[in-house]
Amino acid sequence: MPRVIDLRHQDIESRRLKRLHELAVLDTSPEAHFDAIANVASNTCERPIALVSFVDESRQWFKANVGLGEVSQTPRAIAFCSFAIDADGPLFEIPDARQDVRFAANPLVTNAPRIRHYAGAPITLSDGLRMGTVCVISPSPGRLLATQAASLVQLATIAAALLEARPGTLSTVMTLDGPACSCPSGRLEDFCETARSRSRLLAGIAHEMANRLHVILGLNHLMRIDTAGERDHEPWFDSVEEAGEQLLQGIRRVLALSHLGIASDVDDQPPTDPPAVVESNDALPGLTRDHQGAVVLLVDDDPDGLALGTGLLERAGLTVTSARHGGEAVRVAECLPLDLILMDLHMPVMDGWEAARAIRALPRHQRTPIVAYTSDDSEQVRLSCANAGFDGVLQKPARPATLARTFAYWLAAGKGRRI
Repeated sequence: MPRVIDLRHQDIESRRLKRLHELAVLDTSPEAHFDAIANVASNTCERPIALVSFVDESRQWFKANVGLGEVSQTPRAIAFCSFAIDADGPLFEIPDARQDVRFAANPLVTNAPRIRHYAGAPITLSDGLRMGTVCVISPSPGRLLATQAASLVQLATIAAALLEARPGTLSTVMTLDGPACSCPSGRLEDFCETARSRSRLLAGIAHEMANRLHVILGLNHLMRIDTAGERDHEPWFDSVEEAGEQLLQGIRRVLALSHLGIASDVDDQPPTDPPAVVESNDALPGLTRDHQGAVVLLVDDDPDGLALGTGLLERAGLTVTSARHGGEAVRVAECLPLDLILMDLHMPVMDGWEAARAIRALPRHQRTPIVAYTSDDSEQVRLSCANAGFDGVLQKPARPATLARTFAYWLAAGKGRRI
């Protein structure tokens, strides 16, 4: 019987490999941000081996490696990650490789590292092509908890954003030292529009990375609470937070790139009342009984972030109502008295700036504190927020301690006057 050739799969694989080589990531030196992803994956999933791997024609190559020593690649023919990028869904998991006919005789199962449990989340680019995986491996059978699986998928999303934001992958019209000094097309307006497009792309990537990291750190905090008293878990939680700080540096680097020599699209006239920027620190002030029952509107287009934020705030004793975009937020504000509004900026339907202006026009909310929650707390964004009617800017992702302190401050401020 003749072999059936899947032409569609061949086309996807051809485009995938072409894109992978264009990214110029294979055989490059270690990078702290990808190393941090592997560390977070290992610690969050409580597995001794974690990898950020990319799959080319003949091998899977490890950009980041926790637990496999000096091993830098394996043949694609025996790579679990090769199956993961071809599988449907956001996660490919093998509870016990010895019991799976696809892997039982695999030399990575029968010999070192003697894989039993494998879970891999594909690194999927914005065009839908899968470059590799963020995966975790254990010599013992098992399954990831739901929170661990969600974190692994989020880490793969961050890896994809970092991959697309690497300076070598961009057809750059700007450099790390400032804007490019030549105009390839000879037309300044074309050059500037291209630069603005690149700026918006990078800002969007940073926003997505911050959303994913916000969810991961929030889940880490909830798991720490739920396992309070189990000291064996504390080093894992601490390691996730430390690696999260490294990932934050990656987000800030992408944001810095997005601002290089690019004119802002937002209103940057000096405000009469510039908003405060809430800085992160390690203090844990908590919320007092005076804040219990306060009504908070949480606005975010990311469903995972919205669910996580609602859970955290409700555990703190606040009453939370939510909206998925600015239009919904305005409708909620028209109907309900609110003590505080925490709102993302970049959302579909209606963004945070437009929503803040509309809410400020409502008589009942002219003094209600509105705080922007965004990955970008640059001066340009702060000015645009002030002009739209925001009272403060909280940088995403914020630690739960910082979130609690922020809420305590603005809930108190909202009782008397607008700050």
